Amino acid sequence: MKKILLVFVLFCASNANAQKKPTINQRYADELEADLLKAQKGLENAKRKLAHVDSTCRQMARSKTISLQQSKGLLINQDSVYQKIKEQKDGHFKIAESRVKKWQNRYDKISSKHSLVMKNYTIVPNRIEVSTKTRTGLFLSFNPSALLEPLQGAVGLGIGYRVSQRVELWTEGYYLYSGIFSKTESFENVHGFKAILNGKYFIKTRRPFFIGIEFRLKDYLYDDKRDFENKLLADTIRNYPFQLHNQLFGAGAFIGKKFSLSRNGKFEMEGLVGIGLKYRKLYFRNVPAGYTRIDYKLRDHFQIFPENYFYTEQWLPYIPAAIRFIYHLK
Repeated sequence: MKKILLVFVLFCASNANAQKKPTINQRYADELEADLLKAQKGLENAKRKLAHVDSTCRQMARSKTISLQQSKGLLINQDSVYQKIKEQKDGHFKIAESRVKKWQNRYDKISSKHSLVMKNYTIVPNRIEVSTKTRTGLFLSFNPSALLEPLQGAVGLGIGYRVSQRVELWTEGYYLYSGIFSKTESFENVHGFKAILNGKYFIKTRRPFFIGIEFRLKDYLYDDKRDFENKLLADTIRNYPFQLHNQLFGAGAFIGKKFSLSRNGKFEMEGLVGIGLKYRKLYFRNVPAGYTRIDYKLRDHFQIFPENYFYTEQWLPYIPAAIRFIYHLK
C-alpha cells in the first residue's frame, strides 16, 4: 500500500511539473509586443507603396489605351498596355515588392515567436518596476564625481537633447576650483572653466549601451612658486611667485551604458569610459622679462608620461570617465 501511495505522489508531482509553464518577464513580453506592432506597421506601409505603384501604372495604362484607340481607331487590350508599362517600371516594382517581402518575413518571424511565447510561457511582473520606454527631448545631467577631481575640482550642470531612440547630443559646463590634492603640487587659487560637447549613438535601444565621441576645452589659472633663470644675465631667482594660465583642448571616444532609476524613466544614471588626446598650451604671467621656467619644455611630439607633466606643452593622452545622474524634463 505504501509503495502504491509513493508512486501516486511521484506521478502527481511529475505531472504538476510538466504542466507548469516556464516564466518570462513582463518587460520582455512588452518589447515583443512592440516589435510585432512595428513589423505590422512596416508591412502595411510596404503594401501601401506597392499598391500605389500598381495603381499608378494602371492609370497610365488606361490613359494610354484611350489615347491609342482614339488615334488609331482600333480596339486595344488595356491589360497588354499595362504589362508593357509594368515592364518599363520594373525597377519600381522590384523595390516595392522586395520591401513587402522583407517586412512580411520579419512580421512572420516575430509573429511566430510571439505566438510561441504567449502559448508556452507565463508572464510575471517586472522584478524591478522601472520604465522601459526610451525618453526623447531635453534633459539635465549632474556629475558628482567631478567634485572630487584631485587637482581641479569642478562643479556644473549639463544639458542634452535625445534626438531619437538612437541619437543623443549633450554639452556640459563646469566652474573649476582648487582640488583636494592641489596643495601637494603647490597650486593655489585655481579658477577657470571646462566645457564638454559629445554625441552618443545607442547600439540597441532596449539595452542602452552606447558609443560616442567628445570634444572638450579647459581654461584655468592658478598661483604657483617656481625657479626661473635668465640665461643672458646668468641669473636665477628661486621660489618666485607667478601665475600659470593653462589652455587644453582635445577629443576622444568612449563607450557606456544608461540605467533607469525610476518607474516613469525620468531619472537615469549613466557611466562611461574611453580614451582621448589633448594638447596643453601654457602662458606664464607675472614673470620678470627675460626669465623662463627652468623645467619648462615645449615639445612638438607625443609623449605618454613627460617629465614635469604640468609644465610641458605637448599632446597628452587622457581618459574620459564619468558617472552622471540624468533628469528628463518631459
